[in-house]
Amino acid sequence: MSWKSTLKRGFIFFLLNSILCLLISTRYLINTDISSLSTSIYLIISTIGHYFGIILLLYTIVYIPLSLLYKLPKLLNSILIILFSSLTTLLIVDTFVFQLYRFHINNFIIGLILGEGAGDIFQIGTNTYLLGLLSISLIIALESLFVFLSKKWLHIFSIRKVKTITLSGLLICLLYNGIYAYSDAVVFRPVLKLKVVYPLSFPLTAKSFIYKYIVDETTINTSPKITIQENKSLNYPKQKLTTQSSKMNILVLMIDAWNYQCMTPQITPNINSFAKENQLFLKHFSGSNMTKGGVFSFFYGIPALYWEDMIANQTAPVLFDVLKKHNYDIQLFPSATLRNPSLNLNVFSSLKDPNLSTQGENPNVKDANITKNFIQYIKTRKDTTSPFFSFVFYDSAHAINHPKDYKGPFQPEWEYPKYELLSNNLDPIPFFNLYKNSVHYVDHLIKGVFDIIKENNLLENTIVIITGDHGQEFNENHKNYWGHNGNFSKYQTQVPLIIHFPGETAKVMNHLTTHYDITPTILQKYFQCKTPIKSYSVGKNIYDKSAREPIVMGTETKFAFREKDRITYINDDRTFEITDLDLNPLDDAPIHAKSINQSMKIINQYYQ
Repeated sequence: MSWKSTLKRGFIFFLLNSILCLLISTRYLINTDISSLSTSIYLIISTIGHYFGIILLLYTIVYIPLSLLYKLPKLLNSILIILFSSLTTLLIVDTFVFQLYRFHINNFIIGLILGEGAGDIFQIGTNTYLLGLLSISLIIALESLFVFLSKKWLHIFSIRKVKTITLSGLLICLLYNGIYAYSDAVVFRPVLKLKVVYPLSFPLTAKSFIYKYIVDETTINTSPKITIQENKSLNYPKQKLTTQSSKMNILVLMIDAWNYQCMTPQITPNINSFAKENQLFLKHFSGSNMTKGGVFSFFYGIPALYWEDMIANQTAPVLFDVLKKHNYDIQLFPSATLRNPSLNLNVFSSLKDPNLSTQGENPNVKDANITKNFIQYIKTRKDTTSPFFSFVFYDSAHAINHPKDYKGPFQPEWEYPKYELLSNNLDPIPFFNLYKNSVHYVDHLIKGVFDIIKENNLLENTIVIITGDHGQEFNENHKNYWGHNGNFSKYQTQVPLIIHFPGETAKVMNHLTTHYDITPTILQKYFQCKTPIKSYSVGKNIYDKSAREPIVMGTETKFAFREKDRITYINDDRTFEITDLDLNPLDDAPIHAKSINQSMKIINQYYQ
């Protein structure tokens, strides 16, 4: 076969793969708003233009150089099958990631998969592995078929047809980029928000050209500029804290991925009983929808947009500075590793030889072990004159995992999280029952913590805080969101909060509170800190009922501003989307400029 025939054969192979990509990518549209005619038309154009452009680019920069192997057809075919089987598998996996989180495979996801403790984060059953192997085998078979068909159909595709297909594809690609560029210039949000639907989507923008030749810029209803301070110099805390010593122990029991609805007499009987005797906060929000930002906001009292800055500047939370200053014995009891995400590099960076992980073959065993370890620590503490701070971090609810012989009260339940089955039409009850039984198991373990504290009369001088780092959604909004790190609705950000303040009466609080309030409350109440809260936290004293909105939630890569009637999402390119609290799009909603400006001041206030 000649080199020209090999080029044409490669074109057919790449064309077949572009059609395959189009078919696979319909999965991205499951959760995409396509209610309007303009959105539907743009999606058709953008889908064809996006994938044809990528495939044509791959053909140009990958296949044409490889086609020089035309005298070694078996080697060339093998390379194509391996390459496109890998890319197709990656695309399919990405559709699952997008369905769960509404973003594509990125450094964060890769870090979770390849990082320490990945087995605890992703609990995958044997059936899922078998399904994955079967899918990969089918993909390889399909790519082999494409190689065969590209040779079989060689006579069908004349040079003229190849040119016609290429030109048509390029025109659609140009039209797709032109529509996006115009929408970007005139701030047409129904089109702009679709940029995130497909992976590797970098459509053209041309504001200067459009404002000069097509649209008068002064007629555009531009939005407030979303900026995070550049060339930043960290200024946290803004002034040195003045505190007095305290003999009050502090115990934090945190349940990873705790759905706020799952603190009931049936699901958490022991925690619920404890709550009745102490202070229960019914409207409490984390600073994020994921562990990284949830734990960060709890300890620092500021948004996790400062995540990288705290690592770069080796700056620990002021709470730990105060505890160390007053000779607290600080102990960590984590089930999942604190190295992934890298909380050891910021939140716990100032601690000397902290315990960052726990032995155990799975999360429920590790949860049992951290409970035993804490109980043993209390039993064997030598210096009882010095106060202690303990952080006990449970992971079974996050992994949705409990011992096989642990018969929870909620039946029927799945034997493991079947993520491959999740869809908007799925009956959530068996999956939710598995989750509730996992929380029930953690509650069972926490009873042992309560027992040892009471046996040692520690309730008289120990603050006990029970909460979650973030929520866990089970499609409550009927938008096909499952888990966390996908949106900032209450199902992924609201968590239970129970606090035992020694000597204080039981109360139920209905005002809005946040993780940002924990550090200032402890420092004011027990360390007589007179330094203004704004110097080190965006929160308030937890009893302060004044307005806390907007609440800044998220991390440096994905964040939002939550108000009483809406959520404003900030994308990685600093464009934004607005939804109501139930995630219904508000494309025509007016911008709350004052609120956004206030949010940006919150975000930037700890920079010089």
